Amino acid sequence: CTGEGDCAQHFNAYGRVIGCNRFTDHYPFPDVHTSYPNGVWYALPLGGRCDGVPTGTRDCTWSFEAAGSVTLVELEELAPGDDNCCEGVCSDFWHDMWNN
Repeated sequence: CTGEGDCAQHFNAYGRVIGCNRFTDHYPFPDVHTSYPNGVWYALPLGGRCDGVPTGTRDCTWSFEAAGSVTLVELEELAPGDDNCCEGVCSDFWHDMWNN
C-alpha cells in the first residue's frame, strides 16, 4: 500500500501483510536513482504483529525477537586498515562503501 486509504483497502482484503519496496522499481518510492540501487524497504504493519510463530491469519503476519546490537566500532574492527581514522584507530570498513 502507498497511503492511508490505499492501505485500508489492502488490509481489508488481505489482512496486515508485510510490504516491501525494491528501489530498482522506482515506485512508489524512491522515484529517483539512489546510492543504494539494490536497496529494499520493508513495512511491518503494527496490526500484524503477534507473539511466537506467525500463523498467517489477518492479525498475525509477523513477529520478532531481539538479536542484540552491533556498534560502529565493532564493524570497523572487521576491516583494519588506514583508509579512515578516528581517535588513532584506522579502518578500511568505509572504503568504497557504495559498492559493498
